[in-house]
Amino acid sequence: MAFSPFHSSCALRSWFAFRDPALLFARATLAEDNLALTGWTWRGRYQRQIPFDRILHADARGDDELILWLFDGETLRLRMKHARAWKAHLDTQMEASQSSVPSTANLRKP
Repeated sequence: MAFSPFHSSCALRSWFAFRDPALLFARATLAEDNLALTGWTWRGRYQRQIPFDRILHADARGDDELILWLFDGETLRLRMKHARAWKAHLDTQMEASQSSVPSTANLRKP
């Protein structure tokens, strides 16, 4: 599927901000299988899709900051309204994406 942060199956959409890069008109969209971040920098359009299975942990600090720890070691701090609701939706989506991946715990070694 082509990148479309405004896909009709989105659960949540919100304006957000983070420090680096500084974005104008930044928008976060929770889609079926990823978190889409879009906006504008001084150099042009910013687009980023973060699949749920790449998010290690999500936390809400108050109701205006969402913190995401990614598997590659990156930490994203998003300033947004209703951060707790976003965390709850992300937790649900991350659980669903992890349960769809077969567990290696039951595999036997040769």
